[in-house]
Amino acid sequence: GKTAACSAYVSEHVNGPPCLPGIVPHWIGIIAPTLGDAVTACFEGPSGIRNKDSSARLVRAPGGTVIKWANGSQAKLYGAHTPEDVERLRAGGNICLAWMEELAAWRYLDACWDQMRFGLRSGKRPHWIASTTPKPKTLIKKLSKGEFKSVVRTHATMYDNPHLEPHVKQALEETYSGTGIGAQELYGRILEEDENALWRREHIERGRIEP
Repeated sequence: GKTAACSAYVSEHVNGPPCLPGIVPHWIGIIAPTLGDAVTACFEGPSGIRNKDSSARLVRAPGGTVIKWANGSQAKLYGAHTPEDVERLRAGGNICLAWMEELAAWRYLDACWDQMRFGLRSGKRPHWIASTTPKPKTLIKKLSKGEFKSVVRTHATMYDNPHLEPHVKQALEETYSGTGIGAQELYGRILEEDENALWRREHIERGRIEP
């Protein structure tokens, strides 16, 4: 669901009007929890860019791991797991589009977010897209509450995914329905709970009545 939508967006962007003059019409940053995640999920996986655009090629060079398209566009891949990843983003140059995969799972979320924003300045409309399962981190909560006025937020649950087989949905529901992790993973809710609270979120979920 989420990854497929973002990889399709990146492919459309690459094949759309150029953001930059010259032989590289688009220069993009793709950031995931780790560099390996960026390669596996964002490029090679069943929802990745390679399955959206056969002209895309993954190139590993001394300067980093880059996706190159037939029209000259390029996307550099990053992780957000170590202080070195933060520095790579700092030195990564300016981009016209950023794709942030599983944003809430970034270990160095705030630092990498800042460096992404500082570099997002190329072209007439530099912008970003993000895909994530929500977690109760400050930045994620701000985005969810609409504190960034220029951000458009979409939300979906497991049940909105038309590509997931019914028996898979049923198995996940049987195991996780009424639990906190089910609320997060199946329904995409941000969970916040005081471990000393008298009323547990798990108990509330068990008593929830769906329309």
